[in-house]
Amino acid sequence: MKLVSLICLAVLCLITSVLYAIFADKKGWQGFFIKGLAMFSISALSLVSVYFKGLTNAAGVFLSLAFVAFLFCEGASLIDDENKKWIATACSTVATGILLAGVIALNQFSILPLGGGLLFGIGLALVVWVFNNEKGALNNIFAIVQLALAGGIVGVAAISTISSLHFTTTLLVTVGAGLNLIGLFIKNLNLNSKAANIIANLMITVGLAVIASSTYFY
Repeated sequence: MKLVSLICLAVLCLITSVLYAIFADKKGWQGFFIKGLAMFSISALSLVSVYFKGLTNAAGVFLSLAFVAFLFCEGASLIDDENKKWIATACSTVATGILLAGVIALNQFSILPLGGGLLFGIGLALVVWVFNNEKGALNNIFAIVQLALAGGIVGVAAISTISSLHFTTTLLVTVGAGLNLIGLFIKNLNLNSKAANIIANLMITVGLAVIASSTYFY
């Protein structure tokens, strides 16, 4: 019964993720509603997974907080003032940092994979900075930090698939983190392509949903 409930919630996340990918750039309350619904579904999936598994340690707390933080980020994205766009990026960066803390607590910690992942994320961020420097300085700084943190998640999760006793969980986190990192990279390139934005948004939301469901298999 628990697995059936989780599958139903995962299907809901997939549906709302597709809607998010298509309508994320829509202005007004309709766009906010769709984006909020997608992040709410992912937050619910995370909370239900943690609850079903009875995960009460730091990993469960940080992961649950991270997805709730991503939900609040959608509210910050409503800011239209170009000079304050960095607030939404800052919120997403904080949420990504909390997610990294949760993944570290969930897996075996090692400084080398974390450092390697951070450097890889910074490398992607520098590519973004070279090809898209139209945004404000603060927005660029937070975008670089967020990509670095997202890369750190990939590094920590990837190495854990080799040695962790929780292979399924670490594999799901690695896949989800990889999708999220690639999606963030494409989105920050600001390619002015609707297709690219849809792909990026879908990869980000599906990646987060995969990570959210991973704790059920811990």
